[in-house]
Amino acid sequence: PDQVAAQWRHVASANWLATALHAAMQLAEHDALLVDIGSTTSDLIALRRGHVLTTTRTDAERLASGELVYHGVVRTPLCALAQRIAWRGREHNVMNEFFATTADVYRTIGELEAAHDQQPSADGAAKDDTATHARLARMIGLDARDGTADEWLAFAQEWRRHQLHALGEQLARVKQLHGLADDTTLINAGCGDFLVRELGE
Repeated sequence: PDQVAAQWRHVASANWLATALHAAMQLAEHDALLVDIGSTTSDLIALRRGHVLTTTRTDAERLASGELVYHGVVRTPLCALAQRIAWRGREHNVMNEFFATTADVYRTIGELEAAHDQQPSADGAAKDDTATHARLARMIGLDARDGTADEWLAFAQEWRRHQLHALGEQLARVKQLHGLADDTTLINAGCGDFLVRELGE
């Protein structure tokens, strides 16, 4: 314990690196890109013939390279995904307030497993359809009663589209950084791994 402070780089949170090293060992003959989408962040880690290509280790370095993205499928505030969002075919400005999170989006769509939906909601209210729709509605100044269940589903899918676009831009950045081909194998991981196939496409 008395050596920890001086050796912090070796003991700081590196679960992403452990996952990447394991994935690299499984695909020792190939290039690949680990896409680990969690509740809060996503790790985009290039792999080549059994090795993790990145030399970055700190969050600051990884944010600069695009290998760490503060996008997740549970805790990310929706106002971080878009400044304007479509509702009933018309663009609306987004309220830059902590009114709803990505958990509301993926809960509405039915992609977020209950085991991963453990964080309190943005307003501390329930996670049933009515309360979830109310949080989504609040992002553009509406109430749950202002739309149907199908409309709130379509609205959630619009937020999902924005998050996919943002993650896709970072994925392209990391591929370019490490010289990976467009058709490089993607390895999906994390509670948001349901997004990875579409990112690849």
